[in-house]
Amino acid sequence: MVAQSLRDQAKQSGDFQSPFDENAKERPLGEQPMLVASVDLKHHANGQVDIVWRDAQRRDLSLSLAHDLLHNLLSLMQQALQESEWGLVAPRETPSPAPDESRASPRILN
Repeated sequence: MVAQSLRDQAKQSGDFQSPFDENAKERPLGEQPMLVASVDLKHHANGQVDIVWRDAQRRDLSLSLAHDLLHNLLSLMQQALQESEWGLVAPRETPSPAPDESRASPRILN
């Protein structure tokens, strides 16, 4: 119940309506998107969580997040999973019933 309260507080403080700014002035990892091959997580005693994403070329993206930012990042990732239609289920969610494949048009998963 405490964890859910923290998630709800974090969601209220987040801005999920502003569109992504495509005109970034800097692209420290280059123009090509990063395809993550591994993730490292480290939880600190003060509540901070370090996340390091690495690709096959050993480029990495490191974030050190407080709980409110971590919960907001997880919310965005859950939304992305749902919108991707890859059939993946975020933790603590129940899967929706599978669509009738005989009537559905073919899908291509990335």
